[in-house]
Amino acid sequence: MKAIAISQPYNNHQSLRSFVIAFLFVSIQILLPSFSHAEIRSISFSISGSKPEVNNNSEQQPEARLQSTIKKTKEAFDNKRWEEAINFGENALKECSQLFSERDRRCIRIMKNNSMSYFRAGELEEYASNIESAYRIASKELGAMHFSTIRTREVFHQLLLDQVRYKEAIPVVIELIEAERQTSDDEYKVLDWLIQLYALYKIEGFVEQEIPILLEMTALTEKLLGEESDQLSRTRAVLTESYCEQKQYHDFYELKRQYKIKTKCKLPIRKRITLPFFRKFNLG
Repeated sequence: MKAIAISQPYNNHQSLRSFVIAFLFVSIQILLPSFSHAEIRSISFSISGSKPEVNNNSEQQPEARLQSTIKKTKEAFDNKRWEEAINFGENALKECSQLFSERDRRCIRIMKNNSMSYFRAGELEEYASNIESAYRIASKELGAMHFSTIRTREVFHQLLLDQVRYKEAIPVVIELIEAERQTSDDEYKVLDWLIQLYALYKIEGFVEQEIPILLEMTALTEKLLGEESDQLSRTRAVLTESYCEQKQYHDFYELKRQYKIKTKCKLPIRKRITLPFFRKFNLG
């Protein structure tokens, strides 16, 4: 009986204390609606006199979790575990987008790394929308010459070719040429891009663009490979054919005669009549 008399006031006091804590917690939620859930939790903990439990997945450690995921992504990529790198990379992008914004530089860097993982895994088609989005966002937010833009552009370019989107690939190849000239300036790479650009113009019927590109190709091929190279001879032959197709007959015969090119060109009747006259006076 004595024990009951002693414990009774303590129990009443505990009930009253719990009621006061609950009342204050509800009051805080009503009076301070703009507070976040984390702020309200911290206030309620201070009122109750208790210590918050440490939770590794709490709101207080999102950046640490992001860095951990990025590290796992890099380890998987470095060890050529492409599928694992893709999974970690996509999780990292979600965490980054929630913490910052997908247009934040840190998130764009993750998109760039993810694009490289898609490429290495040979899964461009499966992640086509992610690859295009990464390039568009990087280009807009960081500019055409930023490293992340260049890398995402290269992957997007390959995707366009795989999907036979040649017309869309043309401005991308032009950007690749410009980026190469402004960064590493590897003229052999520039020449490769020029050859590809000419092929795209040819396929898509951009006739007016063919000769300017061929002239660039001819000059660069001569510089890099020399006057006696077979590639230079082939480039000049193609240029001669283009002159004929675009009815630039003077340029056609001048190039044909100068380099003894055997390409033939079917002239209109008027040109056939006047050609001997032009040849006599070295005009054609």
